[in-house]
Order: sequence, then structure tokens, then C-alpha cells
Amino acid sequence: MLQSMTGFGRGEAKNNDFAITVEIKSVNNRFKDFRFKMSNLFNPLEMDLKSKLAQKLKRGSFEIIVNYKKIKTDEQEFALDSAKVSAFVAQIERIEKLNDVNLQFKATDFLRGEFQKEVDNADLFSVMEPIVREAFDSALEQISAARANEGEKIKIALLEYLNLYQNDFSKIINSKDSYRQSVENNLLNKIKQFDDEINADKQRLLQEVVYYLEKLDINEEIDRINFHMLSLQKLLASENDEVGRKIDFLLQELNRETNTIGSKSGNKEISNYVVNMKSFLEKIREQGLNLQ
Repeated sequence: MLQSMTGFGRGEAKNNDFAITVEIKSVNNRFKDFRFKMSNLFNPLEMDLKSKLAQKLKRGSFEIIVNYKKIKTDEQEFALDSAKVSAFVAQIERIEKLNDVNLQFKATDFLRGEFQKEVDNADLFSVMEPIVREAFDSALEQISAARANEGEKIKIALLEYLNLYQNDFSKIINSKDSYRQSVENNLLNKIKQFDDEINADKQRLLQEVVYYLEKLDINEEIDRINFHMLSLQKLLASENDEVGRKIDFLLQELNRETNTIGSKSGNKEISNYVVNMKSFLEKIREQGLNLQ
């Protein structure tokens, strides 16, 4: 199934203490690029999450955002460090005795951060790691589905433009023989018209006519275009989820052969078809740039 390189996924998970939100955004990129925005607390997970993402999604520029918040409950207690509080009170009492002053403080003064128990990051990480992974997996599934859905839309657009290209190409095929015959007749008429004046070897002139007509022949270009179009159709119908670069290569080949037909033909009608075909190829290329 085709996949776009543009997508978004969001995953959420929580336990009794924390809620985790993971968002994954992706846009076009020739290769793979990762940018993590998260607390340093989760740095040990970065390589593992990056590897999992790279296995699932093959190409694009990815931004991974991890946020967390502590869940507040009615029974929540402040994690005061009693030793720090006792030390502070004892120091205040010494200052009062030494300076014969009466210092006032309230219980709420101890809600400041310096009186809280220090959190062990290792313990905190072990509590949050499972829910970070859960939220990440959910976000990864969402963005994968979004990219696949967008890929199907792009596929429909590509097939529509390819069909339009093929319509004009068919008109060139139908008119190529009459065009060649017209050029040949014009050349022979010119030779007859100036036959007495130029007094040239007729056999040599006919050889030159044949040589000139061979230079204008577009059958090889037609065969190659048919081959590349068939390859492109097979690629779009395949289950391969990495087609972006291959489509780009086939479009280069189609564009080259289309240009050659345009340069060989002096026919206004065929030239108009070529202009249309190049326009459709450009639209296919623009859409194809979004594919993984």
C-alpha cells in the first residue's frame, strides 16, 4: 500500500500518577530525519523509539513530541522532606537566640521546592517508561494509518494524470504514420519540382530522404514510453510501500522520451500533444514527491 510522507499521530496513556501524550508529525524528506522534543528524563528511550519508527515508516522528516503531567488527586500529599524542615526551624531558632529577635514563618512557607523530597530520576523513569511506550505505539499506529490513507488519495490522483497522459500519447501513435507519409510526400514533391534544376543522382536523393525519415521516426520512443508507463502502472498497483524514488526515476525516463518526440516532430498537432503530456508528467511528479 502506498504511503504519503505527510501525516500526524497522537497517543495517550496514563497510570495512577502520570499522564503521557506523544505526538508524531511527518513531512516530506528525501531521507529520514528525526527530531525529539521531550524531557531529558526520557533520553534513554530515544534510540529505541527511533528504531521502532524507522522500521515502520521508511522515509520522511519526523518530529516526536513527548509531554507528561502528574495526575492530581484529592488524597495527594506533599512530599515534604522532614529533615530539611527540621534543619530550617533549628537554624531559625539559633538566629533568634543569637540576635534576640523573633522571626515569624508560616506552614505554607515549607511548600516551596527546596523543602520537597528530591525525586530519584531512575525511579521516576521506571514508573513512566511503560506508559511512554504505550502512548508512542498508539501515536505510531495513528500516523501509519494517516499516511496510508493519504497515500491512497495520491495514488488516485496519479492514475488520473497518467490516464490523461496516455490519452494524448495514443493520439500521437494514431497520427504518426500519416505524419510520416505527409513528410515523405512533401520531400518527394520537392525533389520532382527541382528535378531539372538540381540534376542530382536520384538514387542518392532517395537515400537521403530515407535517412531523413529515419531521423524523424519515433517508434523507438513510443516503445520505451509504453514500457515505462507499464512499469509505472505496476508500481502503483503493487503492495510496495516504498515507491517515491522509483516513480521519480520512471518520470525522468518518460519526460526524456516525450521531449525527444517533441524535438523530432515538426507537426503542430503532435507538438501540442507533447506539451499536454509534459504538463501531466509534471503534475505526476509533484504528487509523487509526497510518496514514501
